[in-house]
Amino acid sequence: MRADAITANRGARGAGMAALRQGRYTACMATKDTLERPTKARMLEAFNFHVLACRGMEAPLAAALIEAARDDIERDGPVADLLADFEGDPLPSALALRLLAGLHRLVLTDRAPELAAHCATVGGSLGNPHEAGALGIELVKGFADELRPQLLVDPQTNEVARSGALFGGLQTIWKRTNLPMRLFELGASAGLNLRFDAYRYKLGIFEWGDPGSPVLIEPRWLGDFLRPAKPFEILSREGCDVAPIDVHDEEQVLRLRSYVWPDERDRYDRLRSAIELVRAQPVTVTRDDAVDFLADKLAETTLGVTTVVYHSIFWDYMSASDRKEVEAIFEEAAIRSRVSSPLAWLRLEPQDHRFQLRLRLWPKGGGRDELLAEAHPHCRWVHWKAAGMRPMLEEIDDG
Repeated sequence: MRADAITANRGARGAGMAALRQGRYTACMATKDTLERPTKARMLEAFNFHVLACRGMEAPLAAALIEAARDDIERDGPVADLLADFEGDPLPSALALRLLAGLHRLVLTDRAPELAAHCATVGGSLGNPHEAGALGIELVKGFADELRPQLLVDPQTNEVARSGALFGGLQTIWKRTNLPMRLFELGASAGLNLRFDAYRYKLGIFEWGDPGSPVLIEPRWLGDFLRPAKPFEILSREGCDVAPIDVHDEEQVLRLRSYVWPDERDRYDRLRSAIELVRAQPVTVTRDDAVDFLADKLAETTLGVTTVVYHSIFWDYMSASDRKEVEAIFEEAAIRSRVSSPLAWLRLEPQDHRFQLRLRLWPKGGGRDELLAEAHPHCRWVHWKAAGMRPMLEEIDDG
């Protein structure tokens, strides 16, 4: 798709953006182009998927709450009533996680003390999972009117630990181009991962960052080790989001905190610390969609600067047509890239049933799609696939 086609498509998308800016729910993730009410079978399939996902990621309370909701849908109970008017595909739109966040929000606002006793995020510990699930259903009965509008808003997580994988990619770009960087993050939420260089990292044998930083990123590191690098030189940083989170607005911050699974105190504490850091070191997150934002930011190149666009667990939230437009914008911008003004596209997204960190670099890399790492969805572990220090260390050991 060339520039004229991109321009032609913007009018149709403009009405959707206007609705988003007015706080209206339009559509969700990969199904944004066609919305209809899901069948009961699809609803059950979607909730069961998230039950299994939460179990697989060792979040038994989250799994128990979603499982209880699934069973209630099966018997046409209060959860089924709550979700009756939802339009869209409940699986890619993460409807189960929206409901989970609504229940967690009640805990965080001190209106669900019995369920709070099971939630690690507020100092509790999971007792009987079935009891916790039953408490969730009772909350749906009592707070349906409050929960319903929260189901109509796309999930917001701004998972700070993903900087553990993104850091390796940004370091790779920094080393290969050896030029100051301007950073643009798509789906930036509160902009927490735009401040990645203010965090402290322990990535295998590699340590980096201010020892006094309140945010520690320490995933289990597999594969090659990262090579030491000089401090980043970042000229500017900016993000976009159709519904950015203002870290100074307590209501919006509450929404972000509610999307942390109630089992995961470490994620919750790390998020809170990152929010405080970004309050003190603000970043700009523009209310805009990725297509318009990118078209503006990549319209011109800057000599002596590497332009870096990155995103994490964002791509599937876009419609198929918007994804094609983003790819077309990169193709246009890649033509203008030079060794003195490189372009990099870094993304941590699901692909081939795995979460992969991939990089495309122009012109030196020719835009080749390179796998750098695989990672846990919340980056509890990172498996580095690109060349690192391990061969060098093995040579030293052999010598």
